[in-house]
Amino acid sequence: MLVKYKDMHILKKLGLTGSQAKVYLALVKMDKANARNLWKASKVARQDIYRILTELREIGILEKILEAPTEFKAVPLEDSIAILMERKAKALFSLQKDADKLIQEFKENEQKSTHHEEAQYVLVPEREAITRRLKKAIGDSKKSIDGISSLKAFARTFFVLSEEFEKALKKGVKIRWIIDYPEDANSLSEVLLALTENPNFELKSVTYPPNARLGIYDRREIFMAHFPTRGALESPALWSTNISFVEIVQGFFETIWHAAAEYKIKEN
Repeated sequence: MLVKYKDMHILKKLGLTGSQAKVYLALVKMDKANARNLWKASKVARQDIYRILTELREIGILEKILEAPTEFKAVPLEDSIAILMERKAKALFSLQKDADKLIQEFKENEQKSTHHEEAQYVLVPEREAITRRLKKAIGDSKKSIDGISSLKAFARTFFVLSEEFEKALKKGVKIRWIIDYPEDANSLSEVLLALTENPNFELKSVTYPPNARLGIYDRREIFMAHFPTRGALESPALWSTNISFVEIVQGFFETIWHAAAEYKIKEN
């Protein structure tokens, strides 16, 4: 008896083995049969037929008819698929619980190791990789974010990461940023005005293009663009938690901050 491959494939996706699917589908077509006839019809190995019949009974999609010789009958296909779907759903639910437990264990181990890890220096690739790192750094910040960049890079960075910066400001993170003051600053006035109206945000400017593009997060980790003249997020960046290096960069920022002027939006 020919069993269609596509029918067998569907049952395999629902959790049956290939041999189980062959036996079940053969039995559906035969209505009822004894083990010998079912073995011949399904083309499975003779020595496996009783094991497979037992497995299908345990799953709940095959019934045993108590007569001589013993015969078997398939549970209707619609009911069998419902049984297999339920089994699949339970298996996926159990797998999700195991996966969540694994993630939680790794998070706990990561938190424990944070207190003992050595200072790091990592060169993070541009674009997606640096964007992911920055989103995490901003999201993890609890007290402060300090940054230096050109006005153009500043506007682009806040545009791409606006959601993260807004959340940080709402939870009370103090953000200080230093930019240059180009002649065409008016084109970005609306963006800057919206930010400067927030009491947790301070903006200062210098008269020259900054020679560095960097961010300092909670005075404990820094990002520094490897090529500061490239577009925002277009340069690889050095990421570090080395306390000595962070202190040096923080001191550099404070020196420029105290010398910089309060940013003023030019009036038309």
